[in-house]
Amino acid sequence: MQTHRTGDISNISPHSINILGEFNLAGETWILRDYYKRMGIEVVSCLTGDSRIEDIRRSHGAKLNLVQCSGSMTSLAKMMERDYGIPFKRVSYFGIEDMSAALYDAAKFFKDDPEIMTRAQNLVRAEVAAIYPELLRFKKKLAGKKAAIYVGGSFKAFSLMRALRLIGMETAIVGSQTGDKDDYQQLQEMADPGTIIVDDSNPLELAKFCLEKDVDLFIGGVKERPIAYKLGIGFCDHNHERKEPLAGYIGMLNFAKEVYSSVASPVWQFAPRRATRASTPDPAPGAAVAHSCRTSTKIEFHPGRSRILLTSPLNRAFLIWILRGDNVSRRTSQFSYRLHKCGQLKQKLHRCRRLAGFISSAGKGGPSKTRFSMFF
Repeated sequence: MQTHRTGDISNISPHSINILGEFNLAGETWILRDYYKRMGIEVVSCLTGDSRIEDIRRSHGAKLNLVQCSGSMTSLAKMMERDYGIPFKRVSYFGIEDMSAALYDAAKFFKDDPEIMTRAQNLVRAEVAAIYPELLRFKKKLAGKKAAIYVGGSFKAFSLMRALRLIGMETAIVGSQTGDKDDYQQLQEMADPGTIIVDDSNPLELAKFCLEKDVDLFIGGVKERPIAYKLGIGFCDHNHERKEPLAGYIGMLNFAKEVYSSVASPVWQFAPRRATRASTPDPAPGAAVAHSCRTSTKIEFHPGRSRILLTSPLNRAFLIWILRGDNVSRRTSQFSYRLHKCGQLKQKLHRCRRLAGFISSAGKGGPSKTRFSMFF
């Protein structure tokens, strides 16, 4: 078996770094390399995004390790510090604040050359000026919206909270799968009063908290996507399968665009939980409106026409019956389950059929609340 030894480090710049925990999702490594090149810092290797064996063999010659994904690369950074004397810093390349801090931290480390800091300041000023007007436009439209964050590493959650605050959104729920006590202490300090902080939560808990906080957006990985869509909540993809770069300044603009397009999509107006946000208009003359106290079913009765909105307890599906005289038609939303596989909804469906027959023969007076309670 052939073994690869360390490479020649004689031609490495005294102002050089390794980037650990960057995986070149959607070309993000190339964006970061360009930033550091403009500052006058050489990127020796990037583990493992767009990496080369020859670069990795020379990585022990860098003067500083910048660790983005602490869960995967902190142990390697500590090993290189022990064996090669290379210090490391934890950074994040997501959001304006954290991206700028990562550049400034590297510039401060190489304080023997003050020009590096000057170039870093010029770079940050130019990049922020290019995207900030567009971010302000999104901020006006997203102000007051609420988001839930559930990601793998807590360091990513910190950056997401700052980024959401920059575009006017509140973080109502935040958590991670691998955070420790110190991470959650920092989350608590960053979070607004009333924010729910979760640790290694399960889907049922996440769904409950999302409904309780009435969030507009869920930011998570591929496993959380079905939770958001079944609850009628916009979803922002933050996993390793995304197609748009989210690192760097251009990444922050891409993030704001994705958040806005997800939250403002007109499709959510058809979700039952969204319908309850709007104030219920006064019934028209001759119409009766009844609500069940034990279910989220709503009955609207009008002379000759009635409408039944049936939802599950977690608003995961809804069914609409339209009654015109003795004719009953059914419309099912794209979020609904297959009713024949859901016992609870199947029982409610039978009750609605009985109720439909009752309403059809109720006449212009409409169903009374007493009679209505017999069916639910």
